[in-house]
Amino acid sequence: TLSRWDIPIDDTIQFQGSCWFMTKKWFKKMGFMQVEGYTGWGQEAEEISFTTWKNGGRVVTNKNTWYAHLHKGVAHGRMYHLSREENRRSYAYSYNKWIVENKEFFCGLIEKFAPLPGWPANWKEQLWPVAPTAIIGSSMKKPNSTVIYVTSNVEELKFENHIKKELVKNSQGLPIVSVSRRPIKLGKNINVGNVPISESTTLRQILKGLEAAKTEWAIVAKDDYVYPPEYFSFTPPTKDRVYSYSNVWVLGDKYWKKGPSEYAQMANRKFWIAQIKKALEGKEGWEETSFPPVFTDRGSWTSDNPVLNFKSTSGLRRFPSVLRNVFPKKSLPYWGTASELKARMGIV
Repeated sequence: TLSRWDIPIDDTIQFQGSCWFMTKKWFKKMGFMQVEGYTGWGQEAEEISFTTWKNGGRVVTNKNTWYAHLHKGVAHGRMYHLSREENRRSYAYSYNKWIVENKEFFCGLIEKFAPLPGWPANWKEQLWPVAPTAIIGSSMKKPNSTVIYVTSNVEELKFENHIKKELVKNSQGLPIVSVSRRPIKLGKNINVGNVPISESTTLRQILKGLEAAKTEWAIVAKDDYVYPPEYFSFTPPTKDRVYSYSNVWVLGDKYWKKGPSEYAQMANRKFWIAQIKKALEGKEGWEETSFPPVFTDRGSWTSDNPVLNFKSTSGLRRFPSVLRNVFPKKSLPYWGTASELKARMGIV
């Protein structure tokens, strides 16, 4: 952790898989680099480090040395075949082995090295989510809610027009407040001008939209997401927590399952405003800034029809985080196949 940066030889939870060493005796005793389950490729650092810690050993790093690791990319390639399906099976096996079968050990290891940079306070809830608060259908009564639509105005215009069209259709008449960096025609528009594009800017945009809304509840929508009608048909049972839609997928070559998203959630509007102001306390203006998690307590709701996140090179996160223990799908309810949806949304 950052508090131990000055310790030259120090314990580490993980390491980069291309550079490590140990005694032959320990290697043979632990039976490392097994092909069964791990498929012969990937997850070697997880296998070695977690197995070592679990069996009373130590994993350490020397902070006074370094090595170069060639980023092969499209320029060099790997020069050998790499099976995506084997990778996915390896990820699923590793996830099940450590997070399901060895949950108590895994929690203890995380807590030993806590706080981990980038890990939210509710990491246990995200890894082991509770059952959704509600499973709903689109026939349920519409909530007293406003849709807060945020955009950075960097997506292709044709694509974002399709996004807005889907939003208007599926939100079924709910009021919309759009917050953008350029004027757009969608509900009540708030133009914040040419401010920096960042996570903190998006959070401030949401705050602007929440403050302009008048309803008891608010639900977020973003310029690279599409939402089914069921997403807009839920009224939370309590006003003191945020509720995440738990059926969220990422559209790439196929559909990939995603964990909770800050762009698929709903909360009491005044509570949401208070939580954002607390997270941004002492941080004025539009300059990019870090901030703690806005919410630490979450409920959830879901339906058979998923929310979808389109990944493009225009977004803040070029490489999305997906659940490695869930295999991708070629088709999903309501949206159809990945190729059909891409064509409908104007994506080449």
